[in-house]
Amino acid sequence: MLREEFADLVERLGHPRPAPPAGLEVVNALECAPVLALAEEHPAVARVLRLVDLMLTSNDEEIDWVAAYSALEIIEEDLRGRGVDGHARGWWTNAERSAFRATANSPEALGYRARHGKSSGLAGARMTPKEASWFVRRTSAHWLRCLQSLGSPSGH
Repeated sequence: MLREEFADLVERLGHPRPAPPAGLEVVNALECAPVLALAEEHPAVARVLRLVDLMLTSNDEEIDWVAAYSALEIIEEDLRGRGVDGHARGWWTNAERSAFRATANSPEALGYRARHGKSSGLAGARMTPKEASWFVRRTSAHWLRCLQSLGSPSGH
């Protein structure tokens, strides 16, 4: 069921319409052909697209946290190389980035799905898989739109 269909159903059942995930509009604004062309020219784009695909599982209740974190690291490295600050542009908050990192790294929160095996001291997740999924998708979409507006990708 598409998100809009689900929201319609919830409303018909007499409940408030659920808010769309943060970043849905920037993800929906991407056009496939230009993104694929960018991926052909820019290996980092191809890697991020593959990692985001790996991150997503069959439902929003779980993600591949390692793939999600890897995609984010590639984006952050590329942005640093360009002198672009995604946080300053409003693509994420420090609290979101910190919650994502803490959860992704925590074997206490994620068990074997965590990026690290050593104890982190974080007993519970600070970010749900659904929040993390949309955080990475939103950040990826902002980055892709930034690359498209800059024209020529760097070699990262």
